[in-house]
Amino acid sequence: MTETRGQTELEHLMHRAGVDLSQEELDALIDGIDAAADGFDSESWVNLVVETPPRALREALLGYRRTRNPARLEKPPAPAGRLAALRAVLKADGLDGMMVPRADAHLGQFVARQSERLAWLTGFTGSAGLAVILADRAALFVDGCYTLQARQQVDTNLIVPVHLADQPVEAWLAENLARDIRLG
Repeated sequence: MTETRGQTELEHLMHRAGVDLSQEELDALIDGIDAAADGFDSESWVNLVVETPPRALREALLGYRRTRNPARLEKPPAPAGRLAALRAVLKADGLDGMMVPRADAHLGQFVARQSERLAWLTGFTGSAGLAVILADRAALFVDGCYTLQARQQVDTNLIVPVHLADQPVEAWLAENLARDIRLG
């Protein structure tokens, strides 16, 4: 940013808008925003700095965030990359597979957007489902309401949709797991 009488342009714009945040406080705010899951409006965080920012200040804040952590704003990997990354972590942790439910960390039925693990990993956005990821295969278990949606949203070359009535999770696991496997 360009210097304006010993201040950066961003500091000058913040001062003119009546924002009383130090550089450290702004950096801490942005670190917190970057650590959180993205919302529907990736620019709304600016309103935490000032309720109705002038356009120049909004642009300067957005630009500053991009320069602080450019990797954060990149497009996330596709399901193939996500599965590969998950499998690498599982292998490093000595696990042979993992179950990923639609539920959140508290097993709640209503899942906040930032807790949509199943949708993030598989692409499936239905309100009920369970994925089982193994080193060499993966399955997405859904009931009859979601069989069509699962086939449309999931890369079936990577994850096989399975109808729960045709093959319950327990039967699939018994068929596909070795006796001494470690499942997370």
